Amino acid sequence: MVSGKTAWRTSESLARYLLEDLGYKIIDVHKRIEVDGVEIGEVDFVAEKDGKIYAVEVKAGAVDLSGVRQAYVNAKLINAIPLVVARGADDRARELATKLGVELLLVPDIVYASVDDLYMIVREAIFDVINEFLNLLDYCGKIEDRDREILEAISKTDNIREASSMLDISLEDMAKNIASLRKKGILPRGNYRVLKLASRLLLHCSSKEKSVPRP
Repeated sequence: MVSGKTAWRTSESLARYLLEDLGYKIIDVHKRIEVDGVEIGEVDFVAEKDGKIYAVEVKAGAVDLSGVRQAYVNAKLINAIPLVVARGADDRARELATKLGVELLLVPDIVYASVDDLYMIVREAIFDVINEFLNLLDYCGKIEDRDREILEAISKTDNIREASSMLDISLEDMAKNIASLRKKGILPRGNYRVLKLASRLLLHCSSKEKSVPRP
């Protein structure tokens, strides 16, 4: 039994479990959306059922108007049917979803699964997070000055607009910088909160490594 308070990556794992149980086949995970070579978003899952392709957005809580719009736009960019898996939706979100053709898969606050299933879901999520952030440590002490500026801006801001303003560059250039750091393996995929945490970790370990005297 899983509480609706269980967020982070476990929400995606449970959503995948439910989708596959309903007959959807997951054909891609965390699919990047690029426009003119610039990454502008990501779809949690690309799924197939009955010959139709779905762009699936997963919400840990209830989906709102913004979430419905995001699902619609992302799906159109990859020519798929928008589908949102969430733990509820208010009347306005439901109305907009109907108008835009966004399918809603609403699950209750409590989802039942076997103990073995839940153990594997949580175990895999923990291993994924640990492995992803351990990989970042390989770049400690190897960060170039320009990349460090980008990381510092991300670590001190709450969104890409604030970071671009801090560096006095355009949103497009900031997006390109983030895409470049991801391509190098310095930053992981994920939302801005993940990027901020990764940036803080990299800057911290890099400063620690510099402070260690060489023999």
